[in-house]
Amino acid sequence: MSFTQTVKEELINKEYESVCCQFAELAGVIAFAGVAHRDNDDFCLRITTESSGLARKIFKLSKQLFGVAANVGIRRHARERAVHSYIAVIESASGALSGLGMLERGEVGFKVPDDIVGEECCAGAFIRGAFLGAGSISDPEKQYHMEFVTGHYPLSRDFRALLKRFGIGARTVVRKSNYVTYLKESAAICDCLAAMGAHGAVLNVYNVKILKEIKNQVNRVTNFESANINKTVNASIKQVEAIRIIDSAAGLESLPAGLERLARLRLDYPDVSLPELGSMLEPPIGKSGVNHRLRRIMQIAKRYEY
Repeated sequence: MSFTQTVKEELINKEYESVCCQFAELAGVIAFAGVAHRDNDDFCLRITTESSGLARKIFKLSKQLFGVAANVGIRRHARERAVHSYIAVIESASGALSGLGMLERGEVGFKVPDDIVGEECCAGAFIRGAFLGAGSISDPEKQYHMEFVTGHYPLSRDFRALLKRFGIGARTVVRKSNYVTYLKESAAICDCLAAMGAHGAVLNVYNVKILKEIKNQVNRVTNFESANINKTVNASIKQVEAIRIIDSAAGLESLPAGLERLARLRLDYPDVSLPELGSMLEPPIGKSGVNHRLRRIMQIAKRYEY
């Protein structure tokens, strides 16, 4: 099951806060997924979905709210593994369209009905319906992307304004004659999921985000440590080369006692850090003291270079 299907299943099973939210959710579904055409003196409304649960919900809501039962049919695809489509048809739909604020002066206009989304809970319910009708969301483990698709520009414009009420910034692009309103930031996606009431999906996205941040932090620390190791190894190689130059040219005994002892330790322990080298001396000295003496050894070695 895709992440989109998981989120939609959660939303389909969500309990309503009130009857007004039922109106708002059905309005969202119809605005984004509905197709209306004249049927004599009335309108016929068709909603196509790949979710049997959403088809059942449309049947239930249309009957409860408007006393009109939707006829639900199945469109089976020839390909064996293809997803079947469910078609909910509401005949004599003028009453439903008018009740949802989408029928004015005998013309159907799919939009965000202001009278229905006045309350915050109803605004969230409309967004939920829009997602159920024509929304999708990528698996957060792969990328952060959520979108709502409609063929109606005014609807996409008003829908962006509705999202903004929740502090959610969205953008719209045109794709194949459709208007795609999308979110790319994880925070905005979580805010949108929360507004719809998909709290389980919010936790899922946050968990993925936390794991990604932990992995990134581990990678940063690992890269930092690797860089430090490389730096230490390169410095040690140069120090050993300098000590061998001195040994070949004048012998290590030519060095002052403190430098000679440190030089011999570095030859014996080329991989240890400066603090570890300092702890091996008698008396022990700190990192800065070891670093100072090694710089003096490097300077002395330069005298013998040809």
